[in-house]
Amino acid sequence: MEENGMRRNGIVILCLLATVIFSDPFANAGQENNIVKYEGSDGALCIPMGNFKIVPPESVNQLRASVDFPHSKHFSYNCTKCHHKWDGAAKMQTCITSGCHDQVTIPPKPLKNGVYTADAIKYYKYAYHNQCRDCHRALKIQMTEHTMSTSETKTDLPKSLPTGCIECHPKD
Repeated sequence: MEENGMRRNGIVILCLLATVIFSDPFANAGQENNIVKYEGSDGALCIPMGNFKIVPPESVNQLRASVDFPHSKHFSYNCTKCHHKWDGAAKMQTCITSGCHDQVTIPPKPLKNGVYTADAIKYYKYAYHNQCRDCHRALKIQMTEHTMSTSETKTDLPKSLPTGCIECHPKD
């Protein structure tokens, strides 16, 4: 039993390494590379490693730099934290897949009581900001509250997180 688990873990690691070495699965993520689920020969899920760029839909005139997203730094979260529609079996899609967050124009009245409306969250930029920036903001609050409530260092919280425009969209 233990040997099978070790063998399966070894296969998952090999899939991860193969993904890193032999491909760039997230080049132009969200455009022509919609499928981000990879399987090994035994059906094990192979998770893409490294950084990839989050880019707007092709029809959008990009005003800020693309966001470098360190996928492997987010492995402590369940996949469905970000891929919230993924059922664990179907092919994983990107945020700007048709019918998800693929709207390219700002909807009228995007906020209600300081929160994005259901229509507004279909706009790709609001979806990313709501998911990424707001998660980072919440973690910063947790870190601050923890620091203020105790003298011990909590090692499972990140040291710093980008929440500002230029932190995520650096000037070239």
